[in-house]
Amino acid sequence: MELNIKRVIWKFPIKLRPDQEIWMPQDSKIISVGVQDNENVSVWAEVNPQIGKSVVRRIVIRATGHLYEPGPEKFIGTVLTWNGVNVWHVYEAPIPPAPVSGN
Repeated sequence: MELNIKRVIWKFPIKLRPDQEIWMPQDSKIISVGVQDNENVSVWAEVNPQIGKSVVRRIVIRATGHLYEPGPEKFIGTVLTWNGVNVWHVYEAPIPPAPVSGN
Protein backbone atom coordinates (compact mmCIF):
# COMPACT_ATOMS: atom_id res chain seq x y z
CA MET A 1 0.00 0.00 0.00
CA GLU A 2 1.43 3.35 -1.08
CA LEU A 3 1.40 6.14 1.50
CA ASN A 4 0.09 9.56 0.54
CA ILE A 5 3.02 11.74 1.60
CA LYS A 6 2.20 15.42 1.87
CA ARG A 7 4.48 17.89 0.11
CA VAL A 8 5.11 21.61 0.47
CA ILE A 9 6.60 24.15 -1.94
CA TRP A 10 9.81 25.85 -0.79
CA LYS A 11 11.80 28.68 -2.36
CA PHE A 12 15.55 28.33 -2.95
CA PRO A 13 17.36 31.60 -3.85
CA ILE A 14 20.04 31.31 -6.52
CA LYS A 15 22.76 33.68 -7.69
CA LEU A 16 23.06 35.02 -11.23
CA ARG A 17 26.23 33.17 -12.11
CA PRO A 18 26.88 30.47 -14.72
CA ASP A 19 27.24 27.45 -12.43
CA GLN A 20 26.33 26.82 -8.80
CA GLU A 21 25.23 24.15 -6.37
CA ILE A 22 22.33 24.41 -3.94
CA TRP A 23 21.13 22.06 -1.20
CA MET A 24 17.59 20.68 -1.22
CA PRO A 25 15.83 17.89 0.65
CA GLN A 26 16.29 14.54 -1.06
CA ASP A 27 13.62 13.75 -3.71
CA SER A 28 12.69 17.42 -4.18
CA LYS A 29 11.08 18.25 -7.52
CA ILE A 30 12.02 21.62 -9.05
CA ILE A 31 8.84 23.09 -10.51
CA SER A 32 9.68 26.66 -11.54
CA VAL A 33 12.07 29.59 -11.54
CA GLY A 34 11.13 33.22 -11.02
CA VAL A 35 12.30 36.66 -10.03
CA GLN A 36 11.22 38.84 -7.12
CA ASP A 37 12.00 42.51 -6.51
CA ASN A 38 13.28 42.89 -10.09
CA GLU A 39 16.57 41.06 -9.45
CA ASN A 40 16.34 38.22 -6.90
CA VAL A 41 16.10 34.89 -8.72
CA SER A 42 14.86 31.71 -7.02
CA VAL A 43 13.78 28.21 -7.91
CA TRP A 44 10.72 26.69 -6.28
CA ALA A 45 10.50 23.00 -5.52
CA GLU A 46 8.00 20.53 -4.13
CA VAL A 47 9.60 18.94 -1.08
CA ASN A 48 8.73 16.45 1.61
CA PRO A 49 9.45 18.50 4.77
CA GLN A 50 9.84 15.32 6.82
CA ILE A 51 12.94 14.20 4.90
CA GLY A 52 15.99 15.18 6.91
CA LYS A 53 18.60 14.29 4.31
CA SER A 54 19.65 17.04 1.86
CA VAL A 55 21.36 16.58 -1.49
CA VAL A 56 23.27 18.91 -3.81
CA ARG A 57 21.56 20.10 -6.99
CA ARG A 58 23.51 21.86 -9.75
CA ILE A 59 21.98 24.94 -11.36
CA VAL A 60 23.33 26.37 -14.63
CA ILE A 61 22.36 29.84 -15.88
CA ARG A 62 22.88 31.12 -19.41
CA ALA A 63 22.32 34.62 -20.75
CA THR A 64 20.59 35.25 -24.05
CA GLY A 65 23.06 35.66 -26.92
CA HIS A 66 26.03 34.06 -25.15
CA LEU A 67 27.79 31.02 -26.61
CA TYR A 68 27.85 27.85 -24.54
CA GLU A 69 28.65 24.20 -24.85
CA PRO A 70 25.42 22.15 -24.71
CA GLY A 71 25.15 19.36 -22.20
CA PRO A 72 22.60 17.07 -20.52
CA GLU A 73 20.88 19.90 -18.67
CA LYS A 74 17.13 20.00 -18.01
CA PHE A 75 15.48 23.37 -18.75
CA ILE A 76 13.67 24.89 -15.76
CA GLY A 77 12.63 28.27 -17.14
CA THR A 78 13.51 31.79 -18.24
CA VAL A 79 13.55 34.89 -16.05
CA LEU A 80 13.93 38.59 -16.79
CA THR A 81 15.70 40.98 -14.43
CA TRP A 82 15.97 44.75 -14.37
CA ASN A 83 12.66 45.29 -16.17
CA GLY A 84 13.54 42.88 -18.96
CA VAL A 85 17.00 44.27 -19.72
CA ASN A 86 18.66 40.96 -18.76
CA VAL A 87 17.21 37.59 -19.82
CA TRP A 88 18.45 34.43 -18.09
CA HIS A 89 17.77 30.78 -18.94
CA VAL A 90 17.95 28.42 -15.97
CA TYR A 91 18.74 24.70 -16.15
CA GLU A 92 19.39 21.84 -13.76
CA ALA A 93 22.53 19.88 -14.63
CA PRO A 94 23.94 16.61 -13.34
CA ILE A 95 26.56 16.83 -10.62
CA PRO A 96 29.92 15.99 -12.21
CA PRO A 97 31.65 12.91 -10.80
CA ALA A 98 34.32 13.51 -8.20
CA PRO A 99 37.85 13.29 -9.59
CA VAL A 100 39.61 10.01 -8.98
CA SER A 101 42.96 10.42 -7.29
CA GLY A 102 45.79 8.24 -8.57
CA ASN A 103 47.50 6.52 -5.65
